[in-house]
Amino acid sequence: MPTQLSCLSQHRRLRDPKIRLFVDFIISRIRADMAVRMAGLAMEPKP
Repeated sequence: MPTQLSCLSQHRRLRDPKIRLFVDFIISRIRADMAVRMAGLAMEPKP
């Protein structure tokens, strides 16, 4: 299931570089975690 993750704030170029790095890091971690969980759901036996 494709998912677009984003952070609602001012334009990317106007953000503090530390905030931009943090948001990019968190989004990549959430995306990876969601992929692992979705893969686990696909392997669960159906009743």
